[in-house]
Amino acid sequence: MPDDDNIVLAHGFDEAFNGHDYFIPARYFLSNYNNLYNEVMPDGWSASDTGVRECPGYVMFGANQDKGSGWLMTPPLAKLGDTPSEITVTFDLAFYASAAYKNETKSMSVSVEGPGTVGAQPDYSDLPSINGATIAEMEATDKAYFKWYEGYQVKISGATKDTRIKFATANGRHFLDNIVVTKD
Repeated sequence: MPDDDNIVLAHGFDEAFNGHDYFIPARYFLSNYNNLYNEVMPDGWSASDTGVRECPGYVMFGANQDKGSGWLMTPPLAKLGDTPSEITVTFDLAFYASAAYKNETKSMSVSVEGPGTVGAQPDYSDLPSINGATIAEMEATDKAYFKWYEGYQVKISGATKDTRIKFATANGRHFLDNIVVTKD
């Protein structure tokens, strides 16, 4: 994780290690629904009671295609102090592709609790539709969905030491890693 004076928070989920690794080439993802991240997360973090599970070095939102909601919130950004600041939240995402090649909603959003105003949300519309009717379509889907999309960014204005950043999904399964909050 990066480390310089402008970094307000950096977290790579190194404490998470239970569960199957989605990126190991296996056709079925066999994560245990009981591997909830809130059992291992660091002090100051909070998460929904269900819906955020630990995987090796990252977290997964959603239990299945019908139960994809969940949220995870950072601790207050104490390094900012009382003066409202402009910050950038950068994170990596991966999106679940089911063994049945069914499309799932891409719904990861970023919001704040406490001071701050969130700018535009990431645009996931450029991700290809999941399609598995032919071998070529299955290979294209695997190439697009079994990888990390790095460097999504959200700008927040007016953040202070009392600001907490909330990642949430309403539907669809998502994987989150490498959260970095930088003071602009």
